[in-house]
Amino acid sequence: MSMLHLSRGELLAVYRLRDWKHKVNMVRALLYVVLAYAMAGALWAWPMGCALVMFLLFLMYGGVWNDYWDWSLEGQRNALGTLVHDGALSRRQSLWLTVLPLPVVIVLSVLTSTMAVEPAVGSIFVVLIVLVTVYASPPVRFKVRVPWGFFAAPTVTTLMFLAAWGVVSPWRRLTVAMALSLFLFHCYAECLHVLDDAAIPGETRKLPVAAARRWAEWLPVLSVAYTGVLAWTWPMFTAGVLGGLIRWRTVRSTGADQVQLHRHRTRLWSPLLCLPEFCVYGVAGLLKLAR
Repeated sequence: MSMLHLSRGELLAVYRLRDWKHKVNMVRALLYVVLAYAMAGALWAWPMGCALVMFLLFLMYGGVWNDYWDWSLEGQRNALGTLVHDGALSRRQSLWLTVLPLPVVIVLSVLTSTMAVEPAVGSIFVVLIVLVTVYASPPVRFKVRVPWGFFAAPTVTTLMFLAAWGVVSPWRRLTVAMALSLFLFHCYAECLHVLDDAAIPGETRKLPVAAARRWAEWLPVLSVAYTGVLAWTWPMFTAGVLGGLIRWRTVRSTGADQVQLHRHRTRLWSPLLCLPEFCVYGVAGLLKLAR
């Protein structure tokens, strides 16, 4: 079968634009970009459209590139590997689909960096592309190097936030403070990822399960302490204190229940994630209350 005859649902799954079995879609990471625009108070600045498309294609590339190597090296039955195994795609076609977004990502990243307010945005784009490439592919394949592979996704999303902010507005103290808060949050989310994958045979272990469980309980506490300090300068971070407490209570009550964990992790408005905290930051930025 030609890859041109793949259904829309199959293509969306291949590029991680929708959930597939236990795999969570990559589109969720665009929320970091939208949050940066909102907090910078420039949600309608004209360069943001080009950057948003670039980030979407970047996430598509990162998702399918990761799945290609997981299937090729470890035999994981992800969306791409399943299509090849079932004969819907040849190995050559799967590789073509994998690299297809990359040239467009490179062109759009160059174009976006020329419009960015912060000159360093172009360098961040280079780091992002290199990082997601070596994260999954040999000989580096960062994701299997414990614990460094664990920190790859939090680093990528934090850099996305910084780059998105720098496209539309100069960085300031709040930018750095928020970036560190997001890094702590995504480390927590990555712990949930490790715990969710623990029951799935063949999944790469980026962190021992026992360590992931301990970190999942302690990272919200660290976030509470950090946002509590920030709240003295920016009162909106009081939402971070509340959000951290809710995440801490929810992850402790969920315990080792895999069904509950997966259901909470895949729902954006779950108390396990407590994303309304970040809505507070975005609204504060749009109302020019975050300076």
